[in-house]
Amino acid sequence: MTDFTSSSPTGQRFERAVSIMARLRAPGGCPWDREQTFDSIKPYTLEETYEVLEAIDNRDWKELTGELGDLLLQVLFYSQMANEQGMFSIDEVLDRLSSKLVDRHPHVFADVKAETSSDVLRNWEALKAEEKKKRLQAGGAKQGERPENQHSVLAGVSAAIPALLEAYKLSSRAAHVGFDWPNLDGLFEKLEEETEELQEQLEKLPTAGLQSKNEGIAGAGRLQIPEELRGKLEEEVGDLFFVLVNIARYLSLDPESALRKTNRKFKRRFQWIEEQLSAAGREPQQASMESIVIRKCHELDEMRACVALQKEVWNFSDAELVPLRLFVVAEKIGGQIIGAFQGDEMIGFALAVPGARGGHAYLHSQMLAVRKEYRNAGLGRSIKLFQRDDALARNFELMEWTFDPLEIKNAYLNIEKLGAIARRYAVNQYGITSSPLQGGLPTDRLVAEWWLKSKRVLRLLCNGSRPTFEPVKEITVPAEIYEWKASPEGRLRAQELQDRNREEFLKAFSDRLALLGYECDQKGNGKFLLGRWLENWEYAAIGEK
Repeated sequence: MTDFTSSSPTGQRFERAVSIMARLRAPGGCPWDREQTFDSIKPYTLEETYEVLEAIDNRDWKELTGELGDLLLQVLFYSQMANEQGMFSIDEVLDRLSSKLVDRHPHVFADVKAETSSDVLRNWEALKAEEKKKRLQAGGAKQGERPENQHSVLAGVSAAIPALLEAYKLSSRAAHVGFDWPNLDGLFEKLEEETEELQEQLEKLPTAGLQSKNEGIAGAGRLQIPEELRGKLEEEVGDLFFVLVNIARYLSLDPESALRKTNRKFKRRFQWIEEQLSAAGREPQQASMESIVIRKCHELDEMRACVALQKEVWNFSDAELVPLRLFVVAEKIGGQIIGAFQGDEMIGFALAVPGARGGHAYLHSQMLAVRKEYRNAGLGRSIKLFQRDDALARNFELMEWTFDPLEIKNAYLNIEKLGAIARRYAVNQYGITSSPLQGGLPTDRLVAEWWLKSKRVLRLLCNGSRPTFEPVKEITVPAEIYEWKASPEGRLRAQELQDRNREEFLKAFSDRLALLGYECDQKGNGKFLLGRWLENWEYAAIGEK
């Protein structure tokens, strides 16, 4: 065998490694190496990959040299076995790699421009999609890929990789075509929603069912983040995963299996959406959250859609629906009918009517509705901000609306995300309604005041946080309120809570306190924070109804 020195060219070194691998597999070579097959080598490939990652994590660069060699050995091993069976050789592997690198970097080897890494990634995805299209046209679908899913955005994500990595790849693929949350707030709201649903199911178990029996399974972006912060964020995200894994372990569930099933469910649902869009001649990119259009409504059919959507959202009886005529009148007299549309379908709306208070004109927003599948993605807030822009363009300074002081999510949106305040409390404003959301309780309402030009609102919209203040009083709403309202047994407790909070709000407002903040703990318990509002925005006496 030819001797090699430290000055030998890289190509010669590579050829030496290839020839050694061939010798080991040849007659008279290594018995163990000669016995191996594609399937028997697979576990070692995965093991060597993880050892490379471990060396990188440990910053053990000397060890990394050896681990990368072990990983390269896997490539040589597979290529040699394939060559022996007449399938392909290491030369074809290298040729395909070189061609792919050149083809997918047209900004380096051709005339395509890509000034940022984001541009490169977009080009990369487009090129991969074009390659897949050509492969399919040539009848070269990957083995195991179902024909009806070959055109899916999710095609090519292996189901054999670890579930966490698969979840990342699936969600990343979907995000590339616009199926993503617009911001981190939406993700945290989704986490809160899923946590609440899990807690609801756990409440159905007897207390003894939650006692540990030591039977759990053992062990088991796009943002540019500064390096000094990345480590801490990575640690916190790791802690979050660890908590979820421990929940699964405590419930004797396999977290890997649970996530793999969710991956399958996501894949089925997303590909169903793709099929529906394809039947309508549309692409996934045309149906992302970014394609939602928010605009003013003027047509009668649009107003009919508003009436239908309010019934869907609140399950009102026909007698309690805001009728079509009121929508028509509101549009004629300078009110607002703001619709959110996904294509031709209305998925949310807001209705506001003009009013006068203390000699000043203002807008009263009567209702805001968002279809269930579009909630917790910021759409409600986007509709409200559209209302604000339209109101300011017509010289309104104040918008008002009412909200149920027992509805925790509404309070958070109104006070913390929009910057509204409240200084008035309306007792049983709409009478007893048939809506299951009300639970048969009086329709008490807080009156939200949204002073569109106030420093409070401007700061929140610019900086993402409301001004700080010194709380003088706190009024609490336990997370169990939804359960109490939903059951005849708990309704008395809900009524007692409503009565207590009503008296506290009325007393606080008579003392000229204002509702300025809202907090919610990890268990879902809400807390209204009242204090002195120092800005001088007021159209009428606080006690005015």
